Amino acid sequence: QTMVRDVPTQHVMAWWHVQKAPHVTSKSEGLQMCAIEKVGIKHWKQLFCVLQNRTKRLGGSACIPNSTIPEDTPKFVFLRDPLERFLSAFINKCIERGNEDHCEPMLEHVQGLDKQTLFEAYVNSFPVKWNLHFFPQSVYCNGLYRHLDSYDFVGRMGPTFYHDLEHLGRQFGGTLPDALEKVFHISDRLNNTNQGIETSASSHVLDYYTPKTLRQVLEYFAIDYVLLDIPIPDWAKQILEQEGDERKSSQNYDWRIPNK
Repeated sequence: QTMVRDVPTQHVMAWWHVQKAPHVTSKSEGLQMCAIEKVGIKHWKQLFCVLQNRTKRLGGSACIPNSTIPEDTPKFVFLRDPLERFLSAFINKCIERGNEDHCEPMLEHVQGLDKQTLFEAYVNSFPVKWNLHFFPQSVYCNGLYRHLDSYDFVGRMGPTFYHDLEHLGRQFGGTLPDALEKVFHISDRLNNTNQGIETSASSHVLDYYTPKTLRQVLEYFAIDYVLLDIPIPDWAKQILEQEGDERKSSQNYDWRIPNK
């Protein structure tokens, strides 16, 4: 209920989540994408400015096309594991940039805690208010979950992110491969395992998540895992399996005090 309540005030349906550029390839009149917060949106905005031969600093405003682009223009989207994306938003908005007021509810009264305890405090209070950078990916772009099968390319911002970028460039051609190289430096990173563009969240999951917070965040973002067909990562399964093994071991232990 709180998520639905906060959609109108958090700009989830704002125009900049649908990036567009005209005349990218000779096969169509343009190209468009569903750009989602904490799925590399700063770089995607920059890419669509480059595709229009316009200069844009990383993190600045999106470039509005100078000409109208048909609704049936080819489109693509990149998705990210929700658990990793949530942690990335937490690290970026609550720890690195806590002064930007995107860490809602605020954590100003619970500073000085270790990583897992601080993260748990945020996860416990999280449903009170949803911030733009934390909404499920399913709700962006006029309800992505309803239209995902209409997208011409669906990539993953995961370990093979740079390979997906290369495939994206090959599929659409035109000026896109050069623009992708300019923004993402694909040729230098193809042999690297992507850890995240901004916060390297995937390398920190075990530092922050506990079985309890893992279950909570899975519940918050079940809509993405189910409706966008995103697989639960192996590391998350291992945390839950390990917790299950520990419970079984505890239940099987003979807690009776031995006779002296």
